[in-house]
Amino acid sequence: MNQMWSALLLHQGTWRGTSAYFDGQGTFQSATPTTVSLTPSLDQQTIRQENQYFDAQGQLSQTKAWEYSSLSRSVLFFDNGAFSQGSTQSGPYGDFGAEFGLIAGDRRLRGIPLYRNGQLETITLIQEYRQDNPPIELPALTPGQLTGIWQGTATTLYPDFRNPTQVQTQLEITFDGQHLHQSLHYGQERINSTGAWDGEHLTFSGNHPIKLFCLPGGGSAVLPLAIPTRQGFFLELAWLVNPQLRLRLGRHYDSSGAWQCLTLVEETKIS
Repeated sequence: MNQMWSALLLHQGTWRGTSAYFDGQGTFQSATPTTVSLTPSLDQQTIRQENQYFDAQGQLSQTKAWEYSSLSRSVLFFDNGAFSQGSTQSGPYGDFGAEFGLIAGDRRLRGIPLYRNGQLETITLIQEYRQDNPPIELPALTPGQLTGIWQGTATTLYPDFRNPTQVQTQLEITFDGQHLHQSLHYGQERINSTGAWDGEHLTFSGNHPIKLFCLPGGGSAVLPLAIPTRQGFFLELAWLVNPQLRLRLGRHYDSSGAWQCLTLVEETKIS
């Protein structure tokens, strides 16, 4: 059994939760209760997945089920169960998007940004808990929760299955009520950025504006509002699991729009 299949098995069980839908500006649209069950065969070589969707009255409205015994090249799993799957090539037309999944014990957070003709159209956020475990209700993320110094490790996986790489990270964040300032040490690199707060989300200006969407359950997403052409970009889902632990999962694309790698940052707050 390979490492990625073993990581997938960390998700076995029945997950209950809510899928919340936001438009491309981060405005809440609607929410739908969901149940996702992943059941491995006795030899754990096949997994059956069943998704159930419910209407606003709690009545079952749709069920989808399928089985799989291997993983496609568009999906990568980390040892702790974090994963992403999605488009391997962006372009100016058609649909482009990805699913991100982060897991912490019996809680899970998934996010799905979708672009249409190069423009961010929707964001879906799914907060889930494993059946028979009480959900932990967390409010929407605020910039103040991110302030401080965060130290961690960034692990990068590659779709061509070359050996993973690791670097140490340090992220210092300050917030003055109107602007959030970030100073990131990533290995030998240092990256500074400033985002303007509009009361709900942060916008990092530039030739290609990027937005940090503050989402329910301690979640956030860093996304370009439009897919840039002839310039590399990334999509990121992050989760403030608790006040001292944050997970960030980023899918990176090069200047031709080709998917290059998937990076998981596990960071703890030290001050």
